[in-house]
Amino acid sequence: MKRRARLQSAKSFLLKFAGDNVVRAYSRWFGVDYVCALVELQMLDVPIDPELAEKMRTAQREKERQGRLRNEKRRQARAARLAGTPSEFESEWDALPDFEDDRAMLPEAGPDPLDDIPF
Repeated sequence: MKRRARLQSAKSFLLKFAGDNVVRAYSRWFGVDYVCALVELQMLDVPIDPELAEKMRTAQREKERQGRLRNEKRRQARAARLAGTPSEFESEWDALPDFEDDRAMLPEAGPDPLDDIPF
């Protein structure tokens, strides 16, 4: 939904709203981030505590920073795979013990009972 439509729909949303955190509820209801919700609620002349507004902006900046870091790690891991060098995850996998034959680890169970079936 575009901003113009959200602003028209928000009027009925605000009439029905009975919660504590209008910014969070608006953000979830309309599927926008906190900063967009703050801007649009201010456009609708909804009183918002300045401390809450700053807290929401800080939370949104931190969320974006975490996303950038996660994407950078993914890019580095992909580049390492393409270059043939092990990433931190692959080196952990390679550190596991290597077994030639998994059956050597199992106790001997005796003859297979299905070998005696005549068909």
